[in-house]
Amino acid sequence: MQKKFLTTLLSLCVLLSSTFAQDEEEPDYFTSPFQFTFLFPPLSTNGFHNSRTVNKISLNLLLGRSGGVDGVELGGFINSDKYFVKGMQVAGFGNISGGSAIGAQVSGFFNYQETLHAEHNLQAI
Repeated sequence: MQKKFLTTLLSLCVLLSSTFAQDEEEPDYFTSPFQFTFLFPPLSTNGFHNSRTVNKISLNLLLGRSGGVDGVELGGFINSDKYFVKGMQVAGFGNISGGSAIGAQVSGFFNYQETLHAEHNLQAI
């Protein structure tokens, strides 16, 4: 049971972070003052534009995916941002940033950022 859970979790993390291996182009994204993800993307207020939207406030009930956060992101399980995190990112299990994480990342298990610029990175095991 635990092996199946860990395999599923690892697959999910790889799936969420697979978009990070793209060309180094200027990011083309939208901005939004607020977004809410119900269970998983694209079931969110940003819909299918979730990976191209940078949010000021992002609330994710279970899994959240966005272009980035420039403020606060709170998630029940995993938060994943394609471009960057500026501010605070808090998740029950883990946080993923496809670029830098400037501010604080707090999670129950892991925090990941593509470029290591995290100022405060707290995780409990």
